[in-house]
Amino acid sequence: MDEALPRPDRIRTLEGGRVGWIASEALRDGWLRVVSHRTTAVYALLCLAADARGVSRYGTAALGLELGLEDGEVRLALARLEQLQLVASRAELRQVLRLPDGGPQRPRVPSFGGK
Repeated sequence: MDEALPRPDRIRTLEGGRVGWIASEALRDGWLRVVSHRTTAVYALLCLAADARGVSRYGTAALGLELGLEDGEVRLALARLEQLQLVASRAELRQVLRLPDGGPQRPRVPSFGGK
C-alpha cells in the first residue's frame, strides 16, 4: 500500500523464534461473531502460544491467570471452542485446529408464507 503509515518506524516484522498467528478466516468467515469475548480471548491466547502444529500446553489455570478469567469461564470457553471444532483437547494439551471450511453453521430460520 502506498498510503502514509501512522508509524513507519514501527512496522512489524517476523523475527525471533515462534510466531503465533490467527487465520484471517476467523474474522472473514464469521467465527468471531459466534463466540463470546471470553472465548475469543482464550482462542487468541492459544493461537499465539501454539507451535507450528497448533499445540500448546496452556492448562485451564494458566489460561485463567493470563486472561483474568475464573476456571469456570475458561472451561466454558474451551467447551465452546471444542464444540465449534476450533480447538481439540486432551488433558492439559490443547491443539488449535485448521478452521472448518465455510464458516460456522448458522441456525436454520423457519420460513413462513411459502417464500
